[in-house]
Amino acid sequence: MSALSGDTTGAVTPAELWCEYAVDPLGIDVPEPRFSWILDSSRRGEVQSAYRILVASSEEFLRGDGGDKWDSGVVASDASVNVAYAGAALASGERCFWKVRVWDGRGAASAWSAGASFEMGLLDPRDWNGTWIGADGDLAAPLLRKEFTLERPVARARLYLCGLGLYELSINGARVGDRVLDPALTDYRVRVPYVTHDVTRHLRRGRNVVGVMLGNGWYRGLSRQRFRFSDTLKLLLQLHVTAADGTGTVVASDPTWKAAGGPVTHNSLQEGEIYDARLEVPGWDAPGYDADAWSDARQVEAPAGKLFSQLMPAMKVIETRHPERLTNPRAGVYVFDFGQLFGGWIRIRLQGAAGTRVVIKHSSRLRPDGTIDDDAYPGAHESDTYVLRGDPGGETYEPRFTFHPVHHVQITGLPRPPELGDVEGKVVHTAVDPSGEFACSNELLNRIHRNVTWTMRNALKGFPMDCLHREPLGYNEPASVSSLLYTRRHMPLFWSKWLDDIKAARRPDGSLSDWAPELPGSNREHDAAQAGNYAPLVWYLYQYYDDVRILADHYPVVRGWVDYLGTIAEDGLITTGWLGDHMLPGPAPGWEEYVAEETPPPLIWTGYYYRGALVVARAAEVLGRSEDAARYAALAENIRGSFNTAYFDPGSGNYATGSQTANAFALALGVVPEERRGEVLRNLQREIMETHGGHIHTGHAGTTSVIEALSTHGGTEGAETLFALATATTYPGWGYMVIRGATTIWECWGQDWAPGHKPRATSHRADSMMMWGCIDKFLYHCLAGLDEPGYHGPDTMAPGFREFRIAPHVPGDVTWARARIKTVRGEVASSWRLTDDSLSVDVDIPVNSRATIVIPKLGCDSVTVSEQGRPVFRDGSVTGTVAGVLGGFETATHVALRVGSGAYSFTLASGP
Repeated sequence: MSALSGDTTGAVTPAELWCEYAVDPLGIDVPEPRFSWILDSSRRGEVQSAYRILVASSEEFLRGDGGDKWDSGVVASDASVNVAYAGAALASGERCFWKVRVWDGRGAASAWSAGASFEMGLLDPRDWNGTWIGADGDLAAPLLRKEFTLERPVARARLYLCGLGLYELSINGARVGDRVLDPALTDYRVRVPYVTHDVTRHLRRGRNVVGVMLGNGWYRGLSRQRFRFSDTLKLLLQLHVTAADGTGTVVASDPTWKAAGGPVTHNSLQEGEIYDARLEVPGWDAPGYDADAWSDARQVEAPAGKLFSQLMPAMKVIETRHPERLTNPRAGVYVFDFGQLFGGWIRIRLQGAAGTRVVIKHSSRLRPDGTIDDDAYPGAHESDTYVLRGDPGGETYEPRFTFHPVHHVQITGLPRPPELGDVEGKVVHTAVDPSGEFACSNELLNRIHRNVTWTMRNALKGFPMDCLHREPLGYNEPASVSSLLYTRRHMPLFWSKWLDDIKAARRPDGSLSDWAPELPGSNREHDAAQAGNYAPLVWYLYQYYDDVRILADHYPVVRGWVDYLGTIAEDGLITTGWLGDHMLPGPAPGWEEYVAEETPPPLIWTGYYYRGALVVARAAEVLGRSEDAARYAALAENIRGSFNTAYFDPGSGNYATGSQTANAFALALGVVPEERRGEVLRNLQREIMETHGGHIHTGHAGTTSVIEALSTHGGTEGAETLFALATATTYPGWGYMVIRGATTIWECWGQDWAPGHKPRATSHRADSMMMWGCIDKFLYHCLAGLDEPGYHGPDTMAPGFREFRIAPHVPGDVTWARARIKTVRGEVASSWRLTDDSLSVDVDIPVNSRATIVIPKLGCDSVTVSEQGRPVFRDGSVTGTVAGVLGGFETATHVALRVGSGAYSFTLASGP
């Protein structure tokens, strides 16, 4: 590197700034926050050679290029992700301002970035002045209010609160923010989330009122009171107000607050809400309301868990959808069809006499007579009821403390026939970064991708929720979780929160729950597969986000899990568990096997034991724990040997019975001896294409393994096999779901159990479940070619997309494809198009990254590659001096070009 200069002539500019993965976050509760920035440059091949961070106590100090909290000095490093604060100790509620400048690869400095900020939360339990309060009686959704006076103009105000189970906050008669179903679910016996609000603009000099409505959420039990944490709803709140003259006022929850019942007379996440508008209390959360008849709030027992700041994006109303059709199948019965299954609720406009009772039911399906099918659990119980107050100008209603599977909405009790525009659908999920896309020339694949994306959106409820709406729980199992990863959204705070939920569910013997967050009464026997997600997810996220803290925080628990499995292993094999390969396709739709008999469950249990041991070994190496690294690497190798001895047949080249799951799982894990890998791969493809006619024949463990094994090891033939699997429109498969009208991914390949199937012949299966969403890995990783770390297997990637591959495939009838994802270093994009005589491949590589672009030769013996018309590769080597192209090589099947950052447009054509 050349000598660093102070000139602001560098070709690299720091742009998007994050602290703990968030923009200008409030409520940071880690003592050493981490900083990240994305770099911009119009020049190819740019890297960062050094950085300098300033952190100041005021914007004025920062503008003067001062860092009274921390000046990192010039650090010679390419690190632009998760650089930890190392300045003076940070205090509760302290707000800091920061900026960064960088030096490019030539040693020239950039200008300073725009300023950003971060603010600490309440770091010490002693910082909480408030007490937990609730209401007398068994109110469904109590109202709590506090009136107070501020003597001076307000300069700054922060409100910290936790309302259990859920809360809606208002100040001076106006709702605060747009968060819904807040806070997120955790195991409140271990971890209790509080939320920080900037309420400066809501307060004024003089009289003010804080109002909170509480709802049940998961805290007071799901449908029929399953998994109840407590019988008592409760609130902890603390408001810090700083006046313009610097003086402070604190308003905290205590028994001087007032409490009363409100219009929500029933609420349940699964059974809906009853809202009686005649019981509304106008002005209850505004100054001047006479609350003398209200009861005093009462101090209640605090939850057992430790308070932590919820930095993960909240759930919000992300989208408003309009119904496509309105029918009237019976007198007084009206059914709205939204054309898409989504999680959320509706907003309805209505008018009628006081006391009119309107019932709103939701379902993913219709009966033959056009009414909704409410057989699925919780069935008819899942409805919202609105009782009109009789406003002659009309009324509107949408629920607060529930969500539903919304596709078809049936409304009865309306005083007049509705119009299509009277109802709107509200799509509700965690507000993760929406960046990213996939599209291709094959419309069936596009529809499959849309179905996966909607299923993902339905699952994002502050944790990866299993399904709408039967099991609003988070399963710690690899199939659903890896399927969510393959949708390629940038959501580090979502995943880090859920990793902490898994860690909180650790049992004293080191075993893990297969539910996270764990709910009261939910303990089940261990299962090495159903709880086997934790180790590979920790390792995957470390690589994806270049986040060593994830490894450090979770390493002891991951190691404890592997050690626990060691206590039940027999000669390196796990032989006890309760599931296995789940939901194997049967001979006809609806005849799926709940637990597949053709693949021995111990093969799957042992495979996840191996994967966990390998993760511990690699994590230990990164963390500098050399003894652990050697010990667990040896353990992994011993398990691998036992696995192959027990299940590999050298004569046939098959694992166990030669099922798709057995061979694919072994390939994905990376346990197949290198010299036999091609044979096992051919057996897998033969089983798919010949034995099963181009159809999947795997359960949840096997399906994710097939996608990963063929995407990673299958090459061109693997891509063709995956294309056949994805586009099969006969049972079983993703194309079959589309042809049958699915707008999401079903739980069961045949949608429901067939009549007479044991043991659940009469029960509906879920119409939205992430278990089979793994097909998106084929679309992003294989078809568009965007690289990612291995999940089941040992394939690694330079952390944080420092170095990666783009290797698209051209299978089937696809003539073009494009995809883009957001990473911690910036956006990565790939787009290709096939013509009669050439293949064009366009890529975007972030600043501070390098990539290998693998361009398929499509069977041609002799090819040339040009970049925007300039020759770049001919006769087996790089030619010319195309900016950013660092080197390349050729094989029998492809040309590989190594490039630096920038946008490139390559064209491969046959001939010299």
